[in-house]
Amino acid sequence: MMRIRLAALTVLLGLGSLSACGGGSSSATTPTTPKAGFILTNLRVTPLTAHGLTFTADFADPVGTVAGGTCNGATNLGVLSLPVAVLSITGTTSTQGTLQCQVQFNAATGTAVSGTFSVTDPVGNLSNALAFSAVLPEVSAGRRRP
Repeated sequence: MMRIRLAALTVLLGLGSLSACGGGSSSATTPTTPKAGFILTNLRVTPLTAHGLTFTADFADPVGTVAGGTCNGATNLGVLSLPVAVLSITGTTSTQGTLQCQVQFNAATGTAVSGTFSVTDPVGNLSNALAFSAVLPEVSAGRRRP
């Protein structure tokens, strides 16, 4: 029986003063019910490197505490817990924008990955979960095959 496990994760630094730093949650319990108004939309899952994927989503968070939060994934290859990187903020507050998380899997190229993706902010609020499916890429983006 072959065991598939997650390899080390790669973190993309956010822009400006809203870059993800620290990570982790100050909440003593893991939330199970999404917080009203904390919504993810437009999830994009794209190849990062060989065996790597990037998760990018737009968010609306009435509390404005996404930076420093955690990306959560329940996948057929295991459970993900990744630091959030805030890529952009819409307007003058941190209540809407785009976030991103990256991961490397310890699995064969061409392996199908599927599951759900959500975010927990540093104070323990949980977003909605979005379903995804992708296939692990064979080579790094920008790298050509011989």
